[in-house]
Amino acid sequence: MTSLRSQATEQFKVLEALYNDLDQRRTYDDFSGGDITVREYVEFNSACLAFIHRVAGDDSVYAKQAASILKTYAIANAQVVPRFYGIVGALKRDIDMGFTQDFAEIAHADVFSDILEMAEHLLAEGYKDPAAVLAGGALESHLKKLAAKHGVDIEENSSSGLRPKRAERLNQDLTKASVYNLLQQKTITSWLDLRNKAAHANYDDYTVEQVRLLSMGVQDFMSRHPA
Repeated sequence: MTSLRSQATEQFKVLEALYNDLDQRRTYDDFSGGDITVREYVEFNSACLAFIHRVAGDDSVYAKQAASILKTYAIANAQVVPRFYGIVGALKRDIDMGFTQDFAEIAHADVFSDILEMAEHLLAEGYKDPAAVLAGGALESHLKKLAAKHGVDIEENSSSGLRPKRAERLNQDLTKASVYNLLQQKTITSWLDLRNKAAHANYDDYTVEQVRLLSMGVQDFMSRHPA
């Protein structure tokens, strides 16, 4: 099985190639100009955001830096490109040098108190894809916290040793532990599917309204099942 560290390295290579392409086509130092479209800015910045949250966790310093940038610039702004790539590059270097937490520890990271508010802001600006990534990330983190609260294992055995359980497996185990019912489990499964589509750039497979329902649903779920 490919390790999470190796997966992060492979994902970074994809981002690096996309960044180099934008770098060659830009006209100005802030990455504006040239033939780069708004959609390309959004796709690259969203991919960086997904990488940061997927690899470092929602409560990491890297995610906090990205959130700070989005308070100043829209996700489609050209100036986000070098800023997000700088965060991604720093994260990759820290992984290579062993400065980051163990991935099993990162899985326990707390959810940003304002992460759903940020998702709502992105939705209001018309950027459903990063909003889906953020709302889905908040959901996954909350499932881990719920599991820890109710004594449900967040790791499982594999051929290479213990590994963090996937979010859907946690969802199933939490239902078996009677933390919530089967109907809630099925709803969470659909939310996780939407989040995965956003994280893998399948942007045409869901709508703005579905992301809005995701964000609202996750907020309601977290309030009814605090961790």
